[in-house]
Amino acid sequence: MILNIKIKSDTLYIGTYPELSLKEARERHLAARALLDQNISPTAQKRRDKHKLSSDNTFEAIAREWWEKEQHTWKSEKHKQGVLRSLELNIFPYIGDRPIHEISTVEVLEVLKRIEKRGALDLLRQIRQRCSNVFIYGVASGRCDNNPVGGLEKALKKHKGKNHAALAASELPAFLNVLENYQGDYLTKKAIQLTLYTFLRTAEIRFAEWKEIDLEAALWTIPSHRMKMDNEHLVPLAPQVIQLLQEIKEFTGHSPFLFPQAATPYKVMSENTMLYALYRMGYRGQATIHGFRATASTILNEVGFQPDAIERQLAHTERNQVRKAYNRAGYVAERKKMMIWWANYLDSLKNNS
Repeated sequence: MILNIKIKSDTLYIGTYPELSLKEARERHLAARALLDQNISPTAQKRRDKHKLSSDNTFEAIAREWWEKEQHTWKSEKHKQGVLRSLELNIFPYIGDRPIHEISTVEVLEVLKRIEKRGALDLLRQIRQRCSNVFIYGVASGRCDNNPVGGLEKALKKHKGKNHAALAASELPAFLNVLENYQGDYLTKKAIQLTLYTFLRTAEIRFAEWKEIDLEAALWTIPSHRMKMDNEHLVPLAPQVIQLLQEIKEFTGHSPFLFPQAATPYKVMSENTMLYALYRMGYRGQATIHGFRATASTILNEVGFQPDAIERQLAHTERNQVRKAYNRAGYVAERKKMMIWWANYLDSLKNNS
């Protein structure tokens, strides 16, 4: 005989008679009723208890399971491996073998304090968030009852991001002159010039593909998966940019990428190539590739271009969905004028210098 308890819409299997005596059945029935009095599902509790007894219920096991399920959302293989490696080095040695449901807030805080003492505050922020996500996944999958990381940011030092060094408007003429006379790698020079004209992020330039660019329409459409904010981005192309792209295509048109590595045309330019070129020009600490964006934004705002159009051309996110849709479509004409003005402005500074 199978003994079941029908409680509202929840059926809890408690055993089989005669293997389970009627006395034991009554005791389990009363225990289930006690859980219901606390608004706890007996079936869900039984499932949680089963998980808690499992050898796969350690923090490390759950973290690796979470990583497997989440890694498809991360764009680069380097980032995927970096997430896992950060946990392997900083968390697993201390609480990795602990049953996840037994880990307390104090335990997690002690581990995170180790990172804080090293002064690695940006890493601390990242790992705190990753641990929180692991616990949230543990709660959702019935392996633990709460997230002990919640609220810990108030007990830890905050990372203060550094602003990227950016050139002032008065410094642009001299820089453009130095860049024009740069004797280093030809494609690196062209990549820096393209970044100046378009004020795109470094990764958006490095991973640029020829199929994204329509020279006849004077438009560069960067797909969402390549953008930081996961939104498709339109870059109107000034005549100077089209000419620059045609010059680059003579060298790299054989590759899918605008800026491939010389020896391996199916791999892109290295991450710090343009930055190291700035160093060789004498601009270490004075300018960064990312800083060109701030320089452009400052100048365009000062001369009176529409702030929303500038923000959209910088591909900054818009939280309001209605405004986001409007910004994408509504400012294209304004952005075309702005990008042509910006290219002419840079050329005028270069010619005057």
